Amino acid sequence: MTTTSTAPAATTEPLPPLRDRLREGLAAEFRLAAVGVVLLVIWLFFFWREPLFLSSNNLTNLALQTVVTGILALGVTFVLFLGEIDLSVGATSGVMAAVCGRLIVDGGMNVWLAIVVAILAGATFGLVQSLVIVMGAPSFMVTLGASIALSGLLLIALPETGSIDLSQSAIRDLTLTFLTPATSWLLLVLVVAALWLLKGTERGRLSAASMLQRGLVIQVVLMLVAGGLVVAYFNSSRGVPVAVIITLVLYLLAWYVTTQTSFGTAIFAVGGSRAASTRAGLKVERITIACFAIAGALAAFAGIIAASRVLGVSNQSGGGDLLLQAIAAAVIGGTSLFGGRGSVWAALLGALMIGSVSNGMDLLGLTTEVKLIVTGLILVVAVLLDALVARGGLRTGRVG
Repeated sequence: MTTTSTAPAATTEPLPPLRDRLREGLAAEFRLAAVGVVLLVIWLFFFWREPLFLSSNNLTNLALQTVVTGILALGVTFVLFLGEIDLSVGATSGVMAAVCGRLIVDGGMNVWLAIVVAILAGATFGLVQSLVIVMGAPSFMVTLGASIALSGLLLIALPETGSIDLSQSAIRDLTLTFLTPATSWLLLVLVVAALWLLKGTERGRLSAASMLQRGLVIQVVLMLVAGGLVVAYFNSSRGVPVAVIITLVLYLLAWYVTTQTSFGTAIFAVGGSRAASTRAGLKVERITIACFAIAGALAAFAGIIAASRVLGVSNQSGGGDLLLQAIAAAVIGGTSLFGGRGSVWAALLGALMIGSVSNGMDLLGLTTEVKLIVTGLILVVAVLLDALVARGGLRTGRVG
């Protein structure tokens, strides 16, 4: 379900040779496939060492573990598409989770209204950061400073006890609710049908014959088979988690925005060449502001999901290796640190890989130190591969 396209460049800059564009497109296509193969190898390895790894109960736990990193990585991906970086998303998730928790517990606010307020606050914070960045400040330093400041704000937002208990709040339903088998199957059919229409018709311009020629029917069959296996596996345990459905919906929306809209085309164009995009008449500043706001909103929602999963917020929320995992997830999947290349699905695959490694090492009883070392090494290898790809071809390709 991936397609490769090239973001438009200004007419004043000639396109790279066809050979380089083809090499870039193939590298982007096969990067996702390579990540999928590596993920399969990881699963087989941990299954060999601990058969419980592929049990339905453990894979349900793995899915819920991956949700937080996956949502956070999705926000990071939007910023990486621009060739920027946001080091504050982890801290943002913790602070906004605390804001949401205080509104619910101390303010008596409706849970869902509190969630909306926290998400809007996260988007606003991302917007404020971007205003400084578009003035010429490097995003690395701006977001690093913001991350440090947010660590202090988290301590202020928390009550004197240092934590917020959400065990009696309806927010726990986000991660403790599972779909019935019938609903799961119906949802699978609807999702695959929607994907076929969105991807196959390209805004309604392709005929049924064209869709057959492009092999979209085969893609639909593969999606149904793969999705069916996943749904069946979940249903053999507690059912499909609602948090997983929410995450997939967010990714589908992000995929549509980045591949089927002019805004998505503009994002990749800015990441490929900011100067050329400016000369082409794109509103570079507005696009930058929008992407950082999206990252802030998704970071806030990831923090809320994390709070739902652990039934509370503390001074550890949003800390630890969460930021490392989010960035690693995006880069491992193939999103370039140099901007202009990648896919939202890269973040999901990367998050699943990071989560699988962490979950497998937990089952094997390995220490936190070993987990951090392994995660760090995976990130270094991913960055090295990204640098090699960037040196070998055009940097303005995208994978849908």
